[in-house]
Amino acid sequence: MTFNPRIYLEDKFLFQSEYRQAYKDDNMLISDFSLNHNGDNRSTHLFANLDGKLNETTDYEIQFQNVSNDNYLKLYNLGLTSPIIGSESSLKSYLDINKHVENEMRKTLKEIQSGQFHKEWQKEAEDGFPTLSKLRKEEIKSRQRKLKLESKARKMAAWRASKRKAYFRQRLTSIWRRVFGGTEGS
Repeated sequence: MTFNPRIYLEDKFLFQSEYRQAYKDDNMLISDFSLNHNGDNRSTHLFANLDGKLNETTDYEIQFQNVSNDNYLKLYNLGLTSPIIGSESSLKSYLDINKHVENEMRKTLKEIQSGQFHKEWQKEAEDGFPTLSKLRKEEIKSRQRKLKLESKARKMAAWRASKRKAYFRQRLTSIWRRVFGGTEGS
């Protein structure tokens, strides 16, 4: 379980926190929420993502995203401080239950029992395995795409971290100037 609170004080109070918890059977909950109070108004956001397995054949994913003010995420740059906030301009909430494994297993079993799979495999071998070769090439391309996306994600995470550092440095400099006057360290 991980709990990461972040508190910002300037002219306003902003409390933002990330919560992560792993459960049995590879189920995982990730959430990010905040409360802002600027003296007159209160704004909030809640993002949550829960995924896991109901049983051996059924996966699920639940995502919930909500804000109390349409501009709230952009106004406070909350996307810079949370990996779960993918977009500051659009929200997605959904429930996805995937039972494809069981259905595919039943379909394949019927093909084996009827002899259809054997006939198709014999024809595939006689033709020099064109479908198998095509599937292998697609798998290689898919892995290459995945590696490129992972590389982009790592670069984006590094970029976001540098933006966060710059953002916090600016905030700290601003507080320093208000408290001590003048420039930092003078």
